[in-house]
Amino acid sequence: MKAKTRKIPVRPWAYDLWRDRTGRVLVTLPTDGEKLEALIDEQGELIVILAFIFFIIADPPLYHFEPVDHVDTFVTKKGNTIVTTHTDQAAITKFALALFLSKADGFLAEAWYTIEKQGQFKFFLKKNEWVADLQFVWSVMRQAKVPKRR
Repeated sequence: MKAKTRKIPVRPWAYDLWRDRTGRVLVTLPTDGEKLEALIDEQGELIVILAFIFFIIADPPLYHFEPVDHVDTFVTKKGNTIVTTHTDQAAITKFALALFLSKADGFLAEAWYTIEKQGQFKFFLKKNEWVADLQFVWSVMRQAKVPKRR
């Protein structure tokens, strides 16, 4: 018989950041909380928050709310150009946090660079005192010149 394991909830800031920027509800997988906690233990919560913000405001975005249209062109043996289009329903992102967790490396590097560039590395000197520094994270998000997506 398989032992039941307690599901680790996703941190509330992930839902808040996602809804604030996209206007949509963040749908998560049962394993996302555990993976997010592992990433936080490895990198630190402020870095993960900042990386998630960079994921949300990425241009072009890695996530899609609408189906993606693909256009294929090719030339036949007779020299005719044929253009076909199709809509990819599978491109709609259903689990954005899972996508972030699978592609986090680049965003984590950008977060570390931003923290070091801004001289904010002192945030990490005292464990569990990141909450007071969330104002910095929110200011980074507000300064982003990417419009809210609806």
